[in-house]
Amino acid sequence: MQFRNIFIVLFVSLLIAGLCLYFLPTNRKYSTEADISADKNITFRTLRDTANWKRWDSGYMHGRQLVDVIADKTGNEFHYVTRLDDRSTVEGSVSVIKSNQWSTKILWTEKVVLTKNIMQKLRLLFKPSEFKESFLESIAKFKTVIESPGNYMAGITFEKVEIPANKFVVLSDTVNVKDLYAAVIRLRKQIVAAIPENNIREEDLFYSQHELLPDSTAFVRVGVIVDHDLIQVPPPFDLLDMDEYAAIVMQVDRPYAEINQDVSVMHQWLKKNNARPAFDFWVEHHMAEDLTSEKAPMTIIQEYYSVK
Repeated sequence: MQFRNIFIVLFVSLLIAGLCLYFLPTNRKYSTEADISADKNITFRTLRDTANWKRWDSGYMHGRQLVDVIADKTGNEFHYVTRLDDRSTVEGSVSVIKSNQWSTKILWTEKVVLTKNIMQKLRLLFKPSEFKESFLESIAKFKTVIESPGNYMAGITFEKVEIPANKFVVLSDTVNVKDLYAAVIRLRKQIVAAIPENNIREEDLFYSQHELLPDSTAFVRVGVIVDHDLIQVPPPFDLLDMDEYAAIVMQVDRPYAEINQDVSVMHQWLKKNNARPAFDFWVEHHMAEDLTSEKAPMTIIQEYYSVK
């Protein structure tokens, strides 16, 4: 009788434990600090580029679906929720501990919450190190994506090209920053109106450069490719001869006055690939695009030199 009572007690206890394990969520939290050899902008742009998480997601994180992303406006906090299955989630947060121009120290935390799969719950309870290893592996890959980039970095794909020798007719002006893109269109129209049509070599393209100045103004220069035979233009136009050069090319679709953020990414990419920008970058504009929109896709062309 006593043995049967003991058996019943054990059975009921195990049943209750099993039911609790099945119905109650099981969770574990993991945290680690990581030093990223890149500034805060690069680090958080890589996080916000959720379409490319597959570049560093690994282990149990593979295949999970992104549910929500919250990035604070200061760029110091990033939160996300991903789904492992229809009821289990991973809640993550990344916060900046300190940062400077070339490095960022972050605190990365993930909370795994399992609500359905008993076997996964048992693994999380008795072998939590397996989940932590996958967590740490993902962070290591995240660092590699940033610190040893191939042709991709922080949401931008880069391509090395050879730019042929060209001759430009250029026109410059200093304008208010809010009128910067309108000035680009205006200067292009002035060049085309002043140069005979048979001297214009690339009718569908034109190029621009700009520099933001401290007083909310910007210096802007626009160039149109012309025949090499053209040897003289009237003031205020100038002729610019450009030899063939090696360049990095990237595509952007943000407002024209804000592309310097992407250019900053490009300069860090060059540094990590043992190269440096040679001169100011050019922005290539396509006439086929909607030129009334300052978010029309643009190509940035940066001449570079190797430091190896």
